[in-house]
Amino acid sequence: MKPPFLPACLIALFLSASVPALADTVETSIQNAFEAMASAETEEAFYGAARTAIALGSDALPDLTKRLAAVKDDDERINIFYVLANIVGPMKFKREVIELPPELVSLTGKLLIETRNLQLEANLANFSVVVPHPAEFGPGLLALLERTENKALRATTSAAIVYQGKEVLPLVLKAFYSSTNDRFSGDLAHLLADTELNERSIAKLQDLLKSDNAGARQSAARTLDRVGLKSGDLLESALKDLASARTEVELSFAAENVKKQTDGSERVAAALASAFERAHRLEERAMLVSALLATGELGKKQLFVVLQASNDAEEVGDLMRVMNSSLQDDPRLTSAYIAILKRTDDEKVSDAAILGLVMTRKTGQEAIKVVVNETSADDRLHRRLTKAARSFPSDKTSD
Repeated sequence: MKPPFLPACLIALFLSASVPALADTVETSIQNAFEAMASAETEEAFYGAARTAIALGSDALPDLTKRLAAVKDDDERINIFYVLANIVGPMKFKREVIELPPELVSLTGKLLIETRNLQLEANLANFSVVVPHPAEFGPGLLALLERTENKALRATTSAAIVYQGKEVLPLVLKAFYSSTNDRFSGDLAHLLADTELNERSIAKLQDLLKSDNAGARQSAARTLDRVGLKSGDLLESALKDLASARTEVELSFAAENVKKQTDGSERVAAALASAFERAHRLEERAMLVSALLATGELGKKQLFVVLQASNDAEEVGDLMRVMNSSLQDDPRLTSAYIAILKRTDDEKVSDAAILGLVMTRKTGQEAIKVVVNETSADDRLHRRLTKAARSFPSDKTSD
């Protein structure tokens, strides 16, 4: 029976180290424990057998290494690393010195390169976090990161590489420079985010901004952003991400990057405005408004078009919350609210626009007076404007 996957860095503390070892040699105890683990038909039986081996503590490391060197079966390798993780994990937690047998270090590095078993790969990566050996584990972890497409394993492996410490950086850089796999290059770009970037690294990151792989582009953009670089390639990358964003997180992230890199052009303003069709929460709408405002006058123009065209009460309310504070004195704001009142058949949308007018205070009052004086035929609009006028605070508090 295979054990469920348990990250070595989150060891199973429920496995008590006080369970006594079998009254035999360490080698015999380990042999008996693994035979029982292999034949266990229930989780309870499996964990009971595992506890026997784990209770041996660091004394078991030499014999576990011998067993690992001899075994040819991935299932038993998984069991061995499960036991190893639960031995060295508590030692790491207690800050005890962990001295692995050199052959165990070598075997782990070799297995990282050779195995194609997902569970074993994950256990090896997590084991590497607990007992880092950059020279021996670094090449295997990088090889694993390059070949796996499993997102969870990529995250685990990336963390394991980071935990190898600064000594692994030359290996990461070498792999980054030679990589022709954009997905892998993007993962490496993420690892370089907190390092000092040289000209060669920056050039490779800029090339990644043109990739068709969204993850690679985004990783490169985040890393370049940390050095304060601003370029047309970064803007193009952000616009691609904005166009392809489908989730709330993706949309907010892309809009924020467009804001940072905006050139104030009509093209950028139009791209941000079109993204409102995919923004369904205040958070994303607020970020898009902020990005449009950062784009300058063309961004403001698009923003008023978006507001005026909206026929969603929640969207109008969200836009009011983020627009009124900064655009209260712009006559186009009140014009947009009045335009909504003129055309919408939805009373909830009308009420949202009325509230928007009221929140503009004096500018809203003045705009209503002008429209009321100019309008006589549209009874519905007159009724709505009258409702708005009656909703304003008294003269004493309207300032």
